Amino acid sequence: MNQHLLGALLASVLANAASAHSLSCPAQSPSEWGAPRMPLVEVNVLIYPADLPWPTEEGLPFVVPDEERKQHGVVYQVWNMNTTPTENDQIECRYARKGQARSLRLDAAHVKQCRAELQHDETRVTSFFCD
Repeated sequence: MNQHLLGALLASVLANAASAHSLSCPAQSPSEWGAPRMPLVEVNVLIYPADLPWPTEEGLPFVVPDEERKQHGVVYQVWNMNTTPTENDQIECRYARKGQARSLRLDAAHVKQCRAELQHDETRVTSFFCD
C-alpha cells in the first residue's frame, strides 16, 4: 500500500476515534423538551464513585475547575477529567428561562479535558466543550 495513502487512512481513523469521545452542552435546551427552548445558563462537572451505577439523583459533588483565568471580559475554565480510576465524571448542562429550569446530564467517562467560557460576570455560559 502506498505510504501516503496509509498515512492518510491512519489519520482519518485517529480523527474519528478522537471525535467519538468529544461532547458539549448544546446552546439551547433539547427540542424534545418542547417550546419555548431555554438557553444554557450553567455547566457543572460532577463526580461519583466508579463502582456505582449511573446516578440520576441530585446532590452529586461539583468539581471546581483545575484552571481559571479572566481575560478581556471572559472567564476561561478548564477541568482535567477522569484522572482517578475510582471516580467517574458527568456533565450537567442547566437550562433556564422565566422561572423554569431543567438539567441535561452527559456521561463524561471517556473525555480527558473540558473547557468553558463564561461572561465576565459569570452569569451566562458562552461555550462548553470536552474532548
